[in-house]
Amino acid sequence: MSGEMESLRRHYGVPAYRGRRIAFTYEDPPLMGHIISARSHKFYIRTDDGKRRGPFHPTWEIEYVAEITEASTTPQSPTEVKEGEDA
Repeated sequence: MSGEMESLRRHYGVPAYRGRRIAFTYEDPPLMGHIISARSHKFYIRTDDGKRRGPFHPTWEIEYVAEITEASTTPQSPTEVKEGEDA
């Protein structure tokens, strides 16, 4: 599965990682959740209400939020840590 996510990042130039917080901005208010998997250049999320949703195209109406959840297997890079936060 990590190969799919890496391929998605390279192909679309997006910061998609397992556990990464996203906002699906097509809905009002935006649908908030975190990435749980990737397949066929799309990813799936678990929303804040616990539902699994997808597939989502990585560049259509998606905002990548700087926060990465505990479910992430990839640590934050120094550029993703906001001033005053610990890495």
